[in-house]
Amino acid sequence: MTKLMFFVSFFLVMTASTARSEDWQPLTDEPSRADLFLKVIQSEMVERGLPAPTEKEAKSFAFHNAFNFPHDVVYDVDGSKRKNSLFLIDISHYTDKSIKLGLLRAQGVIGVYTKAGQGANYRDTSFPYFWTELGKLKSAQKVYRGAYYFLSASSSGESQAKAFIKLMKENGVSNDDLPPAVDLEWDVTKSHPDDAWKSKTPEEIVASALEFLKYVEANGEGLKKPIIYTARSFLMDRVKKPELLVKLRSYQIWQAEYSATAQATETPKQIDGRQYDLWQFTESAKLGKGYGKKLDANVFKGTEEEFASRFVLSH
Repeated sequence: MTKLMFFVSFFLVMTASTARSEDWQPLTDEPSRADLFLKVIQSEMVERGLPAPTEKEAKSFAFHNAFNFPHDVVYDVDGSKRKNSLFLIDISHYTDKSIKLGLLRAQGVIGVYTKAGQGANYRDTSFPYFWTELGKLKSAQKVYRGAYYFLSASSSGESQAKAFIKLMKENGVSNDDLPPAVDLEWDVTKSHPDDAWKSKTPEEIVASALEFLKYVEANGEGLKKPIIYTARSFLMDRVKKPELLVKLRSYQIWQAEYSATAQATETPKQIDGRQYDLWQFTESAKLGKGYGKKLDANVFKGTEEEFASRFVLSH
């Protein structure tokens, strides 16, 4: 009888564990980062006074120069050596698992943000793999790792924060992880390209973002104070009001804005009058080794000591 009870208990524990994993639904219909980057380009064209472009027109407008690791990490467009510029990439299930993560650091990539999920119950199917493999890198190959979560208009910010914390508990966190990022931008899918945030007021959009941020900050054991990934063009399109933008001021900004040269040489327009903390400047970066497709690239202006102080040690 005792043995029977043991096996019954063991079965129930395993079943409960499996059920928790099966709570997640895979992401399949959401656009890639490159698709969403076109939204930034389209909005910037409108802001310049140009007619609202189609997706095809926006693609033709974009300069498709590649940012080439490691050459462009070292040298600026004029051939001079770069100073105080550190580079990160961000990945998701759109990134092949064939990418050689162990070759990133030697090519000038100091950190990787990987998509965890979005909405109340959608997980990026590649997140557990990328998160675990990044955590395994040792010594000279080690890069900083961070997770980002796409905020959906379909459910409350708090419910999505709870889902994110649950996902991170399932996969583990470390003291040297980067702050988690909430991804606040156009909520579209391939089958429904109209932005779901359009049905929300500016007040509701900011309230949802703050719900997520504050809940993670208060309840995300082992997680650092989150940051905000967003595009100035999205905020100008959907929020606009300075009195609402100021409510986000206590959180660092990871800004998405198109770089005409794809070399991070420009200065992005400021969000609410403040300098970016990270800048996603291109979706067309290329590695010299270990991956043949395009990647999103981000820049931090400063030394690695300053980067660690701002994103790891101060949280």
